[in-house]
Amino acid sequence: MKVFENFILKKKIDKFPLSEIKTRWNDRSFFHGNDIFNYFARNIDRRILVNELRDESEINILSLSGLTTTNTNLDMESVSSFYDLTNDFKRLPHFSDEDFRKNCEWVNRRTSTWTCYKQTWNGRTFIDTFDGSHHVAAIFRQAEEQQRSFSIRCKIYNEVPNVFMISEIDNKYAYFLMDEDTIHRINSLILNDVNLSRRNPIIYPVKPPHLIVRKTATGMIVIERIKKNKLGIDLIEEVRSIEVAEHTEKVSEHDR
Repeated sequence: MKVFENFILKKKIDKFPLSEIKTRWNDRSFFHGNDIFNYFARNIDRRILVNELRDESEINILSLSGLTTTNTNLDMESVSSFYDLTNDFKRLPHFSDEDFRKNCEWVNRRTSTWTCYKQTWNGRTFIDTFDGSHHVAAIFRQAEEQQRSFSIRCKIYNEVPNVFMISEIDNKYAYFLMDEDTIHRINSLILNDVNLSRRNPIIYPVKPPHLIVRKTATGMIVIERIKKNKLGIDLIEEVRSIEVAEHTEKVSEHDR
């Protein structure tokens, strides 16, 4: 699956840029919505990811990439920036020694061992926080800004892409990478077309830059229009073509 990740990295930024978000509090930039495998697992078929228990150990909170929620993974910077935009900033202080102590105590009381998922295709680690995301994010932010240290004991699972699911998913869906404006335009066209809107093939919620279309009779019309007008990249098709090319190359090297 390294091929998949390399393809995304090479293609996504120059042709179909993701929305870039810059946090107010540490001036870091990150991309929103680029976790393709988890999007598949939560919205299409959970079998695309296999969880393998690796070990149980303590993880420094600053080494976490983000939080796992019911519907998606959230970057830690994104969650911590939430305090700048809502009243939660006032309800959950994260400035003083006492603030840090209280938030750490709450996290430790919540459970003795948390669950973490390490994405094997990109090395990012996410913690499953249940209802404790605000406290974890507050600790993360204070540790980042004030050079504090806090470790969380976790059961660590490796999230491994199930390569055998790609063919099954390809039989049912087309998965496109495209810019946000194009996705909104396609969505509007479908909703305004009586024949298409009756059996809307788009998978919701639509999260740019991903557009997933069911391969129904109606869906094939939409898919053909997208391909004919070169509005996006079909990720599954691209992955397969790259994998075939690499396999052919390896066979040729072996024959030599």
